[in-house]
Amino acid sequence: FWIKEKPQNQQAGAVGTRSGHHWKIRRNLIRLAAGVGLDIGKEGSEEKDLEIGDRRRAGTPGHHVVEENWILDNGAAGTAGYFPTRVELRRNVVIGNNALGFTGQKRWESAGIKLHGPKHSLIEGNFTAWNNGAPGIWCDQGPGSETRLLRNTSIGNSKGIDFEIGGKDNALVAANVLIDNDVGISLREAGHVSLLHNLVLGSKKAA
Repeated sequence: FWIKEKPQNQQAGAVGTRSGHHWKIRRNLIRLAAGVGLDIGKEGSEEKDLEIGDRRRAGTPGHHVVEENWILDNGAAGTAGYFPTRVELRRNVVIGNNALGFTGQKRWESAGIKLHGPKHSLIEGNFTAWNNGAPGIWCDQGPGSETRLLRNTSIGNSKGIDFEIGGKDNALVAANVLIDNDVGISLREAGHVSLLHNLVLGSKKAA
């Protein structure tokens, strides 16, 4: 979806903010999409619009509030957010996503909650479980500048919380409960993350 020559591959959820800002998404059931359940960031290349074609999108997506939704059994990721700013995901139930079992080369983008490089964002009090070989919460392209992951519960995922790539992000991960994941907390080429008071139990490969 990041390849501008292939706009047809951009991320689009069953519910999507269409690269917009200041959406409030509350108390919905988002279920059984063939691909992504909810998209809350850029869709991909800024040079191409998924529906319209050659129309450059302006601005930075974000400032969304996503809370108390049930995001269940979607074919790929429960949520996708490509470089959003100041998003809040609170008290969502995110179970059984990646239902189609995507894995391997160029099929790796699924997670319960998936965000690329979130900035100044809050991921708090979410329940992410049994997302079919995918991480519960996955922050790619950086843990997120000043982003906080607080009091989430992640059970039975490939990774409870996963950070991939990133520099001086100063993310905070505190008071999360991570049970029976393959890996409890994973940092892959990612730094500047403070891990405080998390409970990690029953990891199959590594805490």
